[in-house]
Amino acid sequence: MRNLLFLVSFFLGSQGYACICMPVRILQRATEADFIATAKILEVTRDEANDRYHSVKIEIIDIYKGRRVDELKADFGTGSCAMYTPENTSWLIFAWKNGNGDLSFGYCAGAEQLDKVHKSSRHTAEQLEKAQTNYRRSIRKKLELLLYLKKRNFQLKNKYGLKTYFLNDCIRDIRGYQIESRPFAFYELEIDTSLAVTNIKALKQFGVNELDSKVLNCVKNDLVLQARKNEKSIPKPTKIILGLFYYEGNDRYKSFISQNIH
Repeated sequence: MRNLLFLVSFFLGSQGYACICMPVRILQRATEADFIATAKILEVTRDEANDRYHSVKIEIIDIYKGRRVDELKADFGTGSCAMYTPENTSWLIFAWKNGNGDLSFGYCAGAEQLDKVHKSSRHTAEQLEKAQTNYRRSIRKKLELLLYLKKRNFQLKNKYGLKTYFLNDCIRDIRGYQIESRPFAFYELEIDTSLAVTNIKALKQFGVNELDSKVLNCVKNDLVLQARKNEKSIPKPTKIILGLFYYEGNDRYKSFISQNIH
């Protein structure tokens, strides 16, 4: 029996009403997902048993996490959150096992069309070109990150769903640095049951001494952790990976560091 991926219906609608998705950082998606891949949509056919669903054959371009699959079920749904995957388009997919043990993914789970072309009669050619450039840059950064994690076999775990935040704009104030070819940095954090960071291990840094020193200082002194439901403790000590990403500057703004890929 062919492996099946069930596609949950979350996407931007065509009626002017946006499907609202909660923001999730790329490293959090990579940590929690059971399957990550880029894939080409080969064929889309209506499911005879359920008009809402479509059978979708896919061809894996590259797989970053999990096992290979060759077919999926797409919930095309209705309204502003309907999912649409045209044939002969390519996608970045983050998938999770649902209650039945089947892998599922959708727009709000991070699915993005790799070969998307920005078109609009309400925007100038210059605005569309800028949007296209920014979109492609974002996709490229995500794929570079996923490939790096795959090659180095990073064990991304976050058992208690901890989230990280910086106080006092510490990271935001680190601007204007130039780096060559290390657009991201990773730190392993050891955390006790009271959500205090007891040890920090630099797994990969940006490669500029002053920049790395300032970033590490922020991690040591300004990082705070939040557990699910704002709980004040966790059952056992744990480890998580903190990811930080570099954005080069231009004529309008200086380079900066972020916890997400925009």
